[in-house]
Amino acid sequence: MIISLFKKTKACYNIKMIYLKKITLSSDNPNIWPYTIPSINALSELEFKTPITFIAGDNGSGKSTLLEALAIKLKLPSIGRVDAAFDESLKALKPLADSFKQTFTVRPKNRHIL
Repeated sequence: MIISLFKKTKACYNIKMIYLKKITLSSDNPNIWPYTIPSINALSELEFKTPITFIAGDNGSGKSTLLEALAIKLKLPSIGRVDAAFDESLKALKPLADSFKQTFTVRPKNRHIL
């Protein structure tokens, strides 16, 4: 579930703060992990309309899987670890990351994920 704390008016926030506009997902093989996770399997597009997005769900629902695959795709450095794209512990998420297509409003110079 995605929760927004912002009203959907431009006056409420600076639209330039939104770097990643949306991601789309296309899976060639929905029968292998992580596509077998129901929330990942059901995801075809995720649009970011506000500067802050909360992703909430039960344990095992795919929140971390989605965010780690996104970090790999965007080549984001992680705090306290090697960059997500080169982290051996995230190697199984590479196919999911490769299936993402991202749309940016602006590409930021500095990026990180917490």
